[in-house]
Amino acid sequence: MSDPKRQTVLNAFRPNAAIDVPSVFAGRRAAISELTDAIRTHGSCPLIFGERGLGKTSLAFQIQRIALGDVELLENLHLSDRALGETETFTTFYIVCSDEVSSKEQLLQRIINTAQGFQKPPRSRARIRCRDDVCPQDQPKVL
Repeated sequence: MSDPKRQTVLNAFRPNAAIDVPSVFAGRRAAISELTDAIRTHGSCPLIFGERGLGKTSLAFQIQRIALGDVELLENLHLSDRALGETETFTTFYIVCSDEVSSKEQLLQRIINTAQGFQKPPRSRARIRCRDDVCPQDQPKVL
């Protein structure tokens, strides 16, 4: 008979499977805190970058949920004071960057193409995800 807690621990790291459920996301309190401040700062454009497999996409999924009004992770990390107000709304875009995107101009063009003609409904949904080798680091970084 298998111990469920042991199975959870053994399967906690899932390479190539981003974590999009707040209850499974662990740690990164400082990064979440920085990103929630960044999305609330007028003119800010936070970036997440680092080596492959460090959790950039998982971190991006979590900040997207927060930007869309989900407070579960903020409550889990005791950051409820960072929750967005009812009048604070954000739009996020999901853009997959591959080897075909080798410059900031190409990335910006993809963003423009995605956003073109987009009418901003409150708390709309999309994401940006970039190549792992853009700025190699030993852990995801938030700028």
